[in-house]
Amino acid sequence: MNYYTLMQHKDVAAAVKGLKVNWVVSYDNVREIRDIYEWVSSANTFTYDLNHTARSPRKGKEVMFFSEDIHICGKAGLVKK
Repeated sequence: MNYYTLMQHKDVAAAVKGLKVNWVVSYDNVREIRDIYEWVSSANTFTYDLNHTARSPRKGKEVMFFSEDIHICGKAGLVKK
């Protein structure tokens, strides 16, 4: 949550919630973001580790939220319902 303010993150979530097309959003896996996207079912939420190398090597915790018409097919990839 380092670039946008909390209100800006909420505005993005509200815009995403109103979309009539399939969507995917990805964020750092932090409590504030998970709380903002609590309306996304756990079946449409995926957490994972991501190796960051831009500044210094580190492993980040990430979370993806998906629209209802997309489901996660294991860790191998995404499959449209």
